[in-house]
Amino acid sequence: LIERAGLDPRLLGILPEATEAARMAIAARPDKVLFTGSATVGERILFQLAPHLIPATMELSGCDAVIVRADADLALVVQALKFSLALNGGATCMAPKRVFVAAARATELEGRLAEAFRPTTATLPLSPALKATFDDLLAHGAHFIAGSLVGDHTVRVPAVLGGVSPAAKFLREDIFAPILAVVTVADDHEAVLRTNDCPFALGVSVFSQDETAARDLAARVAAGVVTINDLLLPTA
Repeated sequence: LIERAGLDPRLLGILPEATEAARMAIAARPDKVLFTGSATVGERILFQLAPHLIPATMELSGCDAVIVRADADLALVVQALKFSLALNGGATCMAPKRVFVAAARATELEGRLAEAFRPTTATLPLSPALKATFDDLLAHGAHFIAGSLVGDHTVRVPAVLGGVSPAAKFLREDIFAPILAVVTVADDHEAVLRTNDCPFALGVSVFSQDETAARDLAARVAAGVVTINDLLLPTA
């Protein structure tokens, strides 16, 4: 695609998809490095770049939030969430992981999500870290709206959990899987506090039929990008 756009092919080199190839490229002291991936790997790359003062742009781990106000169009919310968990098998850095819904609409939203996500046969292996995440969620009172654990080694996906406690570790982790946690909040103020209580802040989506209120929320959340009544595609 880059060549078709007009770039001289002699200026473009495609490396093997291997860690060692990336290390060698960095060792060649490029003018700049752009990296998309996990915060853990990003830290290692910056460590390698620092002695040579090579600048970098990093798009790292996401744990994106969705704020659902009391006046939101829930049909649109469910449609957007269903799309986000299906796109790329849910393995998308900007895919939402945390949904903060106004208490007045929480029960209705959970019901609509349960209806939208019919039981599937798709499964995901439970790594030790992922199993610990689910154990913590369930220990804090969460329940499955969609998906389920299959023994100690597998989870049916997409997995949507309701009744999630703000204390759950998942809300502050960078889990790269089709998992969604629904948290009930009292009002906009709490939604902003919960949204900002996370070290990963690629994007946030606000669903509301009041554009002024939505823009006010957008100005108060800490995120690289905020969309209103949509998610993923406008940013991508």
